This record gives sequence, C-alpha cells and structure tokens, in this order.
Amino acid sequence: MRLSVSARIFAGFSIVLLTFGAVSALTWLRLRGLGARMRVINNGYLRLSLTFNELETLQSNLKHFLEGMGRVRDGGDDGGRNLIMASRRARLRSLSRADEIAVDATRLDTSGGERRYLEGLRADLGRLRGELESTEPLYTTLGGALGKPSYGAEVDARLALLRLMRIEQRNFQAIRAVAFDLRRRVMRAGLAAQHDESEALKSTLLLVAIAIVVGALVTVAAHLTVRPLKRLRDGARQLARGDWSQRVNASGKDEIAELAREFNAMAAALEEREQRVIRSERLAAIGQIAAQITHEIRNPLSSIGLNAEILEEELAAAGPGAAQSVEAVRAIQREVDRLTGITEEYLQMARMPKPRLELEDLGALVADDLAFHKESLAQKGVELEVRVEGDVPRVLADENQIRQALRNLVRNATEAMAAGGGGRLTVTVCVAKGGGGEVELRVTDTGPGMSAETQAHIFEPFFTTKEKGTGLGLALTQQIVAEHGGAIAVESAPGQGTSFAVRLPAGAQAA
Repeated sequence: MRLSVSARIFAGFSIVLLTFGAVSALTWLRLRGLGARMRVINNGYLRLSLTFNELETLQSNLKHFLEGMGRVRDGGDDGGRNLIMASRRARLRSLSRADEIAVDATRLDTSGGERRYLEGLRADLGRLRGELESTEPLYTTLGGALGKPSYGAEVDARLALLRLMRIEQRNFQAIRAVAFDLRRRVMRAGLAAQHDESEALKSTLLLVAIAIVVGALVTVAAHLTVRPLKRLRDGARQLARGDWSQRVNASGKDEIAELAREFNAMAAALEEREQRVIRSERLAAIGQIAAQITHEIRNPLSSIGLNAEILEEELAAAGPGAAQSVEAVRAIQREVDRLTGITEEYLQMARMPKPRLELEDLGALVADDLAFHKESLAQKGVELEVRVEGDVPRVLADENQIRQALRNLVRNATEAMAAGGGGRLTVTVCVAKGGGGEVELRVTDTGPGMSAETQAHIFEPFFTTKEKGTGLGLALTQQIVAEHGGAIAVESAPGQGTSFAVRLPAGAQAA
C-alpha cells in the first residue's frame, strides 16, 4: 500500500520528532545517571571520607592519650582523663554521623550500583561500634582505679590500660583502612564520573549527529516529494502564455503524479481544442474565399462549357477533316467538367449544413453504400471486404454526410492502392474498444502507407500528395465527423498500408 504525499510528509517529520525525542530521552537518562553518581560522590563518599578522616584523627589522639597515660606512673591528671572522655564521645558521634551519611547515600544511589558497598560499609560501622562499646567496661575500670593508693587498684588500672591500648590500636588500624578505602573509592568514583561524562558527551554528540542526518534525509525526501509541484506551476504558467505543447513529467503513483497526468491531459485537450479552433477559423476563411471565387468562376465555366458543346457540334458537321479540332474541344470540355467538380467541392465545404441527426444503423448504411462500388473497385484491382462485427448499436447521424465521409475515405484508399496495381480494402464497423459507448468505422487499405510527417498534415485544407488532388477530401471528412461529435484518427507507416478510424457516439450517449 502506497502512502499519500501528506501521509509520507507527516510520517517523515514524525520520524524526525521521534528521533529527536529519543535523543533527548537518552541524553536525559545519561545525565540523570551521571547526576546520581555525582550526588553519591558529593553527598555520600566525600562526606564519609571527611567523617572517617575526623574519626581517624580522634582515634589517633585517643591512642596517643592512652600511650601518654602509660608513661606516667600515677596514671595522669584529670585533664588527660577529660580528653580521653571527650575523644570517646566525639568518635561515637562521628560513627553515628557516618552511618547516617551511608544511609542517605544508599537512598541517593537510584541505580543501585553502589548499594552493596554502602551496605558493607554500614556493616563495618556496626562492628566498629560494637568494638568501641565493648571497651566501656575497661574505661570504667581504668577511671575507677586511677588515683587510688592501693597496690591492687594500680595493677587493675595498668592491666586495663594495656588492654585498651591494644584494642584502640586495632580500632585505629580498622578506621584507617576504611578511611583509605573511602579515599580510594572517591578517587575511582571521580575518575568513573569523569569517564561517564566523556562517554555521555560522545554518545550525545553521536545521537545528535544521527538525529541531524535523519532530519536532513527527511527534509530532502520531503523536498523531492513536493518538487514536482514547482514543475506543475511552471508548466501552468507556460500553458497560460499559450504554449499548448507544455507537458510535465508524470512518473510515479502518488497524488502529485496523478495531478501531473491530469495536467498533461488538460494541456493535450487544450492543444487539440486550439487546433480545432484554428482549423475552424481557417476553414471558415477558406470557405468564404472559396465561395466568392467559385461564384465568380461558375458562370464563365458554364459559358465555356456551352460554347464548347456548340463548337463541337459545328466541327462534327464539318466532316472528317475537323476530327483533330473536335478532340481538342472535347479536351476543353473535360477540363471544364473537372473545374466544375472542384468548384462544387469548394462550395460544399463552404456551405456544409449542420447535420440532421437521426438514428441510423451504421453497419447497414456502410454495406448498402459500398455494394454499388464493389464492381468499380474490382476493375481498379481493389478487393473490397465489408465487416460488421457483433451487435453494433445505432448512431445519431446524417446519412448523406456519413456517406460522403465514407466515400472520401474509400476514394483516397482506392487511389493510393491503384497507383501500386491494386490491393485489399477492408471496411469494418464494430463497437469501439475501451468502452465509452462508441461505434467505430475503420477503413484499412494495403497501399503504400504514409510517413509520420505526412500524417501530421493530412487533415489540413489543400494539403495533398496527389498531382490533381484538391486537398479538401480529408478536411471535409474531419469536419463532418466533428459535427457528429466524433473523432477521426489515422494509423500508417511507409509500406504497411493505412487505416482510418472514425469513432461516433452511440445513439443513447449522443442523445
């Protein structure tokens, strides 16, 4: 199924819109993913890294405070103990803040790519909190034993301090490892984000280029689709200037091609109508001139013919010695008769009456008329065949004018074949092919045929290829056919004979 022009243009621009929409959607998704990654880095990993750096510092200070207490015999003063307590509280707050940041970062990671690491980090934070909370009894023992004079209390304090130093050293190593891993994670995430940004830019540029190419192709296709309209416009302008031969290319099966074919048909019809108008005006002018000239010639011709008859009678009475003169007078009479026939033909064209249309059986009319000419045609070496094919409907016609048109066609065919020693003349009456309710009268001979150049002029008045022809027979025939609402066409080629086809509307259509 072929799409219409409007549907193709709509489909093309729909493709452009869909392409740009897809490009925008894909770009938005890439940027959204990149934005989510950057939020995880900025609001998650960076904050976690800073928090663990702070936690590492607190743990380092606490470790140093404990080591300092181990070097002081009496366990240090109240200021050192206060610093230890403050560091313990601060690191617990830092752990809680780190856990909150990890929870928030898990929510920010819409893609889920970092969720496993963050969940593992929260598990590490939980274990670390457990380790820190497990040291509370030791700190209680250490705080309760410090400053007491008894030997047993001092021993308990020293033992608690040694255990705390080992545990806090282990915690310090764990915190440092997490902090280092976070810093490395931030660096990798930054590099990955930078790589994603570069890839997103490349893919966006590629998609934009594809969209531009698709848009350009659709634009070119739309331009090629509507370009014939410009040719139609130019053709219409040329047609309006009187260039009836103007035609446009009508290839294709869309509406514009159909419009071009209709334009060509209209141009052909206008050209044919213009030619008919020109021929009608020419025939009218020729008719007026011919009528005037004929009127002026007929009287002298009648006088010449009458005087020639009288002179022939007188010369015949003079005896055998005037035989040569009698023959000359008879030649004059023959020429007078020929000129009289020509003048009658001119007058007939000039005074062609409007046809008196009646329903006629064209097949019977043709068979009846040609029956009287069969013997004369045979004497000229022409074999006549009349065919009436099928049930031919009647036509509205003027019997006398149709007979005259038929005789003109038969006479031309006979003269063409007689020059070559004879031939075969076939006259066919049938229903015209292609529908339309027309009846066709076809006169086909086996004569020498005509060239394309001759065919272009045969219906013009006074055009003839015969030495003594008037060039009015086919012009008169065409005029008769046109007055009946029909058309006449010729098919011929040199050496292949000639066929004239007269199409007349059937009675119902003509009515």
